[in-house]
Amino acid sequence: RLERQDLPKRFVRASRPAETEFPAWLEGEWAATGSFDGFVLPHKDRFDTRRLMSERSVPGFTKASLVWLADVGRSGVGYRLRFSRRRGDGAVIADSAFNLTSVLEAYLDAPGAVESVELDGPNRVTLNTREGSVRGGARIELYRNDSETELRESDGTFFDSETFRQVNLDYSTTAGVAAMGVYDYTLVHTYTPLWDGDGEAAAGGVPSRLRSSLSVFAYLQPNVAATFSAAPSPAQPGGPPIPKAALGGLLDASAQPAILYSTHSDLERVK
Repeated sequence: RLERQDLPKRFVRASRPAETEFPAWLEGEWAATGSFDGFVLPHKDRFDTRRLMSERSVPGFTKASLVWLADVGRSGVGYRLRFSRRRGDGAVIADSAFNLTSVLEAYLDAPGAVESVELDGPNRVTLNTREGSVRGGARIELYRNDSETELRESDGTFFDSETFRQVNLDYSTTAGVAAMGVYDYTLVHTYTPLWDGDGEAAAGGVPSRLRSSLSVFAYLQPNVAATFSAAPSPAQPGGPPIPKAALGGLLDASAQPAILYSTHSDLERVK
């Protein structure tokens, strides 16, 4: 599905996604260097390129509208990632507060931008930022709506797919009304262990290096997607286009990724 760029947004899930459990060899702290590989428009037949590229509500088109890629296009970005054992069953999980803070501050080149992180289970995170440090994001809310994992046996690559709604809240010029941006996207992280010698993996050791990639599938909001599904009015030739009335067409447009960003990172174990 990743190779086919086939990751439509899911609107309804039967239950809340459980916390992602990672392979044991990911436990520890890693120094990462991220590089941008480019972007593609997987549905040019549906989204007019000129209009799409001028649509500021697309995740990634403004800074901090993608927490994990807060300044799209940057390369050589250094940050840290941490994975630790969960209390109780000992499963390896991501240190979300640490990781999100590290990645956001690194991509924005803004040390100390995140003042605090609030976790409400695995599916909601609130980042409170220092005033003026994150334009458009005095508070950033992340809602995790879907998740899926897979392990490729041939080389040990672990795939972690998560779908988020990100809401950025900021100060407004209108008293009592917050400025708000809403962004939907799916993140697909991959982690491939790089073993130092054939015997290291066979002996059950832990890798000292990883190769990671991040693919971001960014979706339009339904009200914006409606403008892309618009057609000329038969009752008013030459007049402005009107959105198609069919709900299925609108949902399909907002469910398909408008743009796909790709990055990769080299990770080295530090702890």
